[in-house]
Amino acid sequence: MEASMEAWISKKELLQATGISYGQLYRWKRQNLIPEAWFRKQSSFTGQETYFPRDKILQRIAAIQQLKDQYSLEELSRLLSPERTNASYGNEEVERFAWYDAGTASQFERGLGKSRFSYHELLFLYAGCLLVKQGAAREADIDRLAACVRSWIPAMAGTDYRLLIWREGGRNTHLLASGAQTVLLDPAVPVAADFRLEELAKQLNKQFNPFMEE
Repeated sequence: MEASMEAWISKKELLQATGISYGQLYRWKRQNLIPEAWFRKQSSFTGQETYFPRDKILQRIAAIQQLKDQYSLEELSRLLSPERTNASYGNEEVERFAWYDAGTASQFERGLGKSRFSYHELLFLYAGCLLVKQGAAREADIDRLAACVRSWIPAMAGTDYRLLIWREGGRNTHLLASGAQTVLLDPAVPVAADFRLEELAKQLNKQFNPFMEE
């Protein structure tokens, strides 16, 4: 298995540890209850073996087992893998969170031309609210961010992105880069914020559902 700080568990060990069957594991994958990205094939002495990030998969399976009798599969999919659903989110679903800022949300509504947000749009709203609360964005900066998001969303897939924001000439400039890309900025450029969307997704999912870790 590749060297990593993250602990991994093989498929065989996972099935033994959780008591689930091979069929259940792959059925939950098809139903978007377990992210496909967690299934990592690696060479082994027997050929190829599938490995999973140990803590994430064990926590996810425990959550599925605990919640599957309380929710439909569609509801579970939205709770556990919201980025893979077509769900939309309005103010009434996020205004309870400490990070929520009504003024920023209103600007996003105007900038995106909608009152409900897709999961990815909600991640950027989350980032925008954090910027405002940190004093790192003004009203005009949020308008610019919303305009960027409107152009970025059609080309986005997943949450493996990095949002870099720096302030120059009295305004924020925004850069969205694939997580696999190395971004080298002028060291003299004052970076206002550096967001990993995957980390924002973990935080947001945890707020929606206490069983979530991703």
